[in-house]
Amino acid sequence: MHVRIISALVTCVALSACVEKSKSLSKADQDKVAQIVSRTRPTPEHPLDIEFEGKLRLLGYDLDTETATEGKPFVVTWYWEVVAPLGEGWKIFTHLADAARKSRINLDATRAVRRLVPEDTWKKGDFIKDAQEVTLPRDWNSPQAVFFLGFYEG
Repeated sequence: MHVRIISALVTCVALSACVEKSKSLSKADQDKVAQIVSRTRPTPEHPLDIEFEGKLRLLGYDLDTETATEGKPFVVTWYWEVVAPLGEGWKIFTHLADAARKSRINLDATRAVRRLVPEDTWKKGDFIKDAQEVTLPRDWNSPQAVFFLGFYEG
């Protein structure tokens, strides 16, 4: 089955355990950080202009495919503009739901940003390129995949 990918956005506050980040990065990780954080405004294929509490703006997203197939990975890349620092303890969430808006997959940790450029290090004027690899489970039985994004404190 081919699944049409659409996006939806929500915000919420939830509790979560904090994860410590190593301060030293390898050369390869430093190169990845340079690809994630920019001072130049991106031009996403699917533009949006959604502001999150005066701190972040979701500028849009890119998909490496417009349809997804169960068991085959695809990449969605979100583009964020930092209007003001989030502050300590805030994290991005991404959940994938079916056409009935039933949450099926928690994608919170499947992003290089979480490990390499934690949200509490984002600075005003930064543009963040947040790529996520997603694989629909083999039992996916919906004609749509809907993304819910937001931030939580925990």
